[in-house]
Amino acid sequence: MSLEMGMTKSEEQMMDIFWSSETPLTSVDIVNMKVKDSWGSGVVGRIIRGLVIEGLVEECGVGDCGGARKIRAPPL
Repeated sequence: MSLEMGMTKSEEQMMDIFWSSETPLTSVDIVNMKVKDSWGSGVVGRIIRGLVIEGLVEECGVGDCGGARKIRAPPL
């Protein structure tokens, strides 16, 4: 998937994170990775919500950190 499919650069970067992870991730996990300084919890949450709405990732459980939802991308 790429910008050709109408994804923003941030969405593309987020998908790369999900695809490279062997386990589902929460937004807290991604913020803690410090991928980008500008990616705080609000930004990461908005990107993930958009990807869920577009059907590119799916919720698959609840994490240990305050009930944060675990997210995964289907395999490539």
